[in-house]
Amino acid sequence: MYSSSHFFTFIRFPKLVSVKGKKPTIKDNPPLIYHRSDWTTPKFAKDFEEAFEKYRETLTDDRKALPDHYKIIDIATKVVGVGVWVPGAEYRC
Repeated sequence: MYSSSHFFTFIRFPKLVSVKGKKPTIKDNPPLIYHRSDWTTPKFAKDFEEAFEKYRETLTDDRKALPDHYKIIDIATKVVGVGVWVPGAEYRC
């Protein structure tokens, strides 16, 4: 069972979070935000948790406490871009 704080996350961010059963999940908004099908396997979950633990070990002791207060319950891809705008490029043939 999830704490009431998960419910408040849904209320505060209804465009980003939905609830499936009692589990809050990140809403898909393709092509910018989506769940990859290969990320739903138990092997991926195990690998991700191991990688996150390795990352956590690189943190200083005072910073390790923060991620300890959270539990990963959903993972999605967020596409961000870095574009290059060249003045006048829109007029080139």
